[in-house]
Amino acid sequence: MELQDTAATRISIGFPLGLALLFACLLFLCGFFCSCLHWNKLKSLLLSSGVITPQPQNVQVDVTSSPQKPAFPVVMMKQNYAKTLPVLMPGDEIPNS
Repeated sequence: MELQDTAATRISIGFPLGLALLFACLLFLCGFFCSCLHWNKLKSLLLSSGVITPQPQNVQVDVTSSPQKPAFPVVMMKQNYAKTLPVLMPGDEIPNS
């Protein structure tokens, strides 16, 4: 009986500490996703306050060295159009050729 009374009156730090840690993680995740969602507004605010400096946009596009996409799949399908096989469904008779 005395063991149950001492266990009930003893203060446990685990629950409040775990709850505070869970709450801090929740606040961090909310802040991170909100900053990702509103990045344009946050960036303009930081630029106007002088926290970050704008970086020059000197990007030159070289058309000759840019990787080319392969031919469109429809064009590839038209090339192999004569090599297609008929679709056979269950119950169809197989043609003898």
